[in-house]
Amino acid sequence: MAEEAAELAAPPRPEPPASPPVLGHLRLEGGLDVGVLPRVGGLAGVFGGVTLPRLRVEAGLVGAPARLLAGDGDRPGGRFDRLAGVVRICPTWRPHPALVVLLCAGGEIGAIRGVALDVRAPSPRWAPWASLFLGPALRWRVAGPVGLWLAVEGLVALNRPIFTVGDDQEVYRGGRAGLRTALGLDLQFGPRNR
Repeated sequence: MAEEAAELAAPPRPEPPASPPVLGHLRLEGGLDVGVLPRVGGLAGVFGGVTLPRLRVEAGLVGAPARLLAGDGDRPGGRFDRLAGVVRICPTWRPHPALVVLLCAGGEIGAIRGVALDVRAPSPRWAPWASLFLGPALRWRVAGPVGLWLAVEGLVALNRPIFTVGDDQEVYRGGRAGLRTALGLDLQFGPRNR
């Protein structure tokens, strides 16, 4: 009887801490990039993935349409578009409950489409293209699961396709490196929206 009374009087054992939830996320973004295609131009992307306590992993599609390169003397101009699949891994740090700072690294693989302008045979074609990238990002929670995303990434091309017309007259060669900035609307969902 004394043993049962001692057990009842003992403080309850603390429950083990609950592990932080795994959250899903979906983001739409737009921005600017320069370096891979001619001139500065717009880009758009859609991404989805999971957010762990200290890591965000995502995949998506990014497109950079309608870059025009004016002809120069005897060299014809061209129009260039890029479409790529992206995989990104981001270690995270949360200095404030509403702010997440990320350092993102990843790769993308896709293609660049080129078509010559102001020539009789424009020779439209897709050429494979790939890159690696690295850069910082911020996610600021606006309300509930909705956040703003801001990122800047430097890209290094793994290959540089050459676009030609006629007797191998070069119109454009893909850039060696590039820089892109993106601003997006990021939605997180899961057991506890953050």
